[in-house]
Amino acid sequence: MRELLKFLSRRFGIPETLRESLVLTRRGKEAWVSTPEASEINGPILRGGIRLARATPGDWKLTAEGAMVIGKTATRCVLDLEEHEAISFMSGQNLSGDFPWPDGQVIVRWKGFPVGVGLLRGHIVKNQLRLSRRLPPRKR
Repeated sequence: MRELLKFLSRRFGIPETLRESLVLTRRGKEAWVSTPEASEINGPILRGGIRLARATPGDWKLTAEGAMVIGKTATRCVLDLEEHEAISFMSGQNLSGDFPWPDGQVIVRWKGFPVGVGLLRGHIVKNQLRLSRRLPPRKR
């Protein structure tokens, strides 16, 4: 888990003390997060928390759900959107602009609340929201 905590600190400015308030576990290539109270449940459990990230060759990939859990504390690679931009993003649109971070994942927030993740490549933040998380198309 040390590599994951270093990734979260380096990329998103998440303090490595995250482990003090949440329980992190690893199952294969996946890292899961839960509260200390939830981790004490004894009995058959299908999933022990929320999938935080997946290991990829050389790094980690934060999940949208993981961003929602830890994204409020992020201080780097965070894109805070205005309402019209958030609606576009939540509808599946990519975002463009001049961003001060290196290419890679960014946490996308609206009014400080994490709504998902995007992948920054140059001047484009590619939308990484699953279709099931997107707003339905507007009827005209």
